[in-house]
Amino acid sequence: RHSEGAFAVELNVSSPNRKGFGESTKDYLKDVIQAVKSATALPVIVKLGPWDNVVELAGKALEYGADALTLINTLKGKLYEIEGFTPLLSYGTGGISGRCILPLAVRIISEVYAEYEAQIIGVGGVLEWYDALVLLASGARLVGLASAIMERGFRAIREIEEGLREYFANKGLKPEDVVGIGVKR
Repeated sequence: RHSEGAFAVELNVSSPNRKGFGESTKDYLKDVIQAVKSATALPVIVKLGPWDNVVELAGKALEYGADALTLINTLKGKLYEIEGFTPLLSYGTGGISGRCILPLAVRIISEVYAEYEAQIIGVGGVLEWYDALVLLASGARLVGLASAIMERGFRAIREIEEGLREYFANKGLKPEDVVGIGVKR
């Protein structure tokens, strides 16, 4: 059961740091979603990665009962140190995040929104308020931050929120006015 104060459960079925996660997620997606849905009345959000079949997986997640999607998780990457050419990361691979994945997040969110008009939490590459705005225009209804916070601390949340508030006030818009607007054009 859930803890008091929880608003939703996010299922990260897309970690690039673990074997078995990735495009093979389709093999167990239904079982995982239905098991969690049977254990809680909270909304279930499924976090997917930037795979070739992500639009198909998004549709399956929604079909199996996901209430919303988080798009996108990090990309799987690897680096070696140059003395002994051993992996820099203890697990060998890790998630690539930051500004470089924003265009990929925009594309995937746009494609999933165009296909399903799903409830989407957009993540991936948000460092400034206008990055969050682009994810909203792609179809996200909420935006998550990580890289901005790691780079600038928690003040990044306030800065991004203030930038968005100023933009919406200057344009006479509400956030919901721009959700999916880039896809609809």
